[in-house]
Amino acid sequence: MIDVLFKFKKECIVAFEIEGHAGFDDIGNDILCSAVSFLSQATLNGLIEILKVNVQYQAEDDGYLSVNIENEEDEHIEKCQILLKTMLLGIKNLIKDGYGDYVRLFVKEV
Repeated sequence: MIDVLFKFKKECIVAFEIEGHAGFDDIGNDILCSAVSFLSQATLNGLIEILKVNVQYQAEDDGYLSVNIENEEDEHIEKCQILLKTMLLGIKNLIKDGYGDYVRLFVKEV
């Protein structure tokens, strides 16, 4: 099971955390793990490379990824919302499309 946690501050996403493996298929062939990995890595790369935001992140080989922009200025947090909310939408769509047995979504106000 992949657990995805989005942390909101008011109406803005300020962090996300992903851990676990889907178990949808064998490691290396699990398209669901690949989809979540792609969404999260593309979002992280966009924050760093395109938006030039100072992102605090931690990535581990076991599928764990945490990304945090909570300490950024409000204007930087605001400009990150398109990428972060697009990622959230992608996760919601995976669950809606029938993969809720493999991906769980949690939302927390901080």
